[in-house]
Amino acid sequence: MMRTVNIILIGGMMAGAGVVYFLKYEAEHATTRVAQLSRQIQQEREAIATLRAEWSLLNQPKRLQEMADRYHTYLELEPLDPNQVATLDDIPFRQVMPDGGTAGGKGPERLFAGVKPIEHTGTIKKSTDRVGKADKPEPKGVDPKPNDLLNTIIR
Repeated sequence: MMRTVNIILIGGMMAGAGVVYFLKYEAEHATTRVAQLSRQIQQEREAIATLRAEWSLLNQPKRLQEMADRYHTYLELEPLDPNQVATLDDIPFRQVMPDGGTAGGKGPERLFAGVKPIEHTGTIKKSTDRVGKADKPEPKGVDPKPNDLLNTIIR
């Protein structure tokens, strides 16, 4: 009887040692994973800080003004004319029919009833034509710098 109890206790002790070993191994693995994730988070934070610094450097008003002056002839940028700003009164309302619907039929025609079609101006057409060309002309009066980011993007 005593021998059977001893065998059961020894078996229980070995099973407990196995469980403790397994738990220790899992805890070490989890600690390693946490350290790896912490390093990855720190690297991502550093990358974000670098990108924010670069973004603020690229968006400095002085730099933007220099770029606008440099590529003024190529991009055909014009200052905003006060006449280009519209008010709510300039937006046409849809006509409401007596039955509660709007004029102009069904479907999309109904949605855009009373809205004047947009006329294409020469400036928009020129811009779209220029974008569609395979070989883009060099900007006039521009001395591109070799490591200029905007020049790289345009090409």
